[in-house]
Amino acid sequence: MKKLIIITLLTALTQFLFSQNTRFGLEIYGGLSNYMDKYNELTDYKFKISYGASLLLDFKLKEKIYLQSGIGYINNGNSSEGKGNYTDGTPVEGTFKISYSQNYITLPINSCFINLGKKEKIGIIAGIYYAYMLSTISRLNYYNEEGLNTWSDKRNITNESMNLNRHDFGLNGEINRHLTTVNNFTFSIGLYGKLGLLATRKNDSDGYGYSNYSFGLKTIVRMKNK
Repeated sequence: MKKLIIITLLTALTQFLFSQNTRFGLEIYGGLSNYMDKYNELTDYKFKISYGASLLLDFKLKEKIYLQSGIGYINNGNSSEGKGNYTDGTPVEGTFKISYSQNYITLPINSCFINLGKKEKIGIIAGIYYAYMLSTISRLNYYNEEGLNTWSDKRNITNESMNLNRHDFGLNGEINRHLTTVNNFTFSIGLYGKLGLLATRKNDSDGYGYSNYSFGLKTIVRMKNK
């Protein structure tokens, strides 16, 4: 009986995934990321390069409207620089530069509106996402007065040492344009943005600190089942 139920469920799932109403996709994106503070104001941190990729599954709700989900990876973070002191308080000649690199697995749920515009080549996507932090890596470099990198350090940051929150939740959006279709594959390019609503780094007495935001360009390849 259990085998029959499993076979039935797998058959139903296969029919759903490969039906006329579903399409698969792959997107690769790159841009910039930074922190925003508890008051939704920009911080003094500098932007860091952000990048990632996602596998997509779109389910057709009605003409030109899809429900999108999938699984992805994204690298966010920020950088900063400044002066430092020795342990005795003596100022250090030169500059310290530090960057934080945070790696996430992401799960989006989006509404997709496709084939918009006079030439029906514009797509608009908006929704929410959940992300789970896999790791945070810090890179610290010291540059002397001549600008030479004379010392560096790289390490994994623990949750306890920086009050990190592994869970993130936020909003994401995208506008893209269809470029071409080759056989059963469509190619598009777009602009995307993500805004975290949870603090991924807590540093205040009320438990709130900094949240992530990122934006950039993406390339999307989709395959529509025949």
